[in-house]
Amino acid sequence: MNTNTYKRIVRINIRPKVVVFACNWGAFKQDDRGEIVLPRKYPGTNIIRIMCSGRLSPALILQAFELGADGVLILSCPEGECHYSFGRKVAEKNFTAANKIMRLLGYDEHRLRMEYPPKYESEKVKEIIDSFVRGLKELR
Repeated sequence: MNTNTYKRIVRINIRPKVVVFACNWGAFKQDDRGEIVLPRKYPGTNIIRIMCSGRLSPALILQAFELGADGVLILSCPEGECHYSFGRKVAEKNFTAANKIMRLLGYDEHRLRMEYPPKYESEKVKEIIDSFVRGLKELR
């Protein structure tokens, strides 16, 4: 078996598969040393950097599930700290819409979560992602 075949088999069997949509101005802010520290602790966790969580439509959230994600985590800005001022409000509206559709489709509501990590605290981001992945493992 060649390396590419092995990697493809491993990728297919890793569970849970998690998609993390993280706001560029919130979760991706630099820590006090000027470094961007994001976790890659769990295989199967894909972190997607987006310019604003308000730009994340319900369709994109649901497409992640359609493409095989076991869970989707959205990391948005804390209250009053949105770079674009309106992003968090729009993100919450889109999250609520996606959550309603997911319930209609029969998905467990714990497979989709939105969190607001404090800026400059990469350890908190790691804790949130770790907690979400542990929760997904318990759903099995």
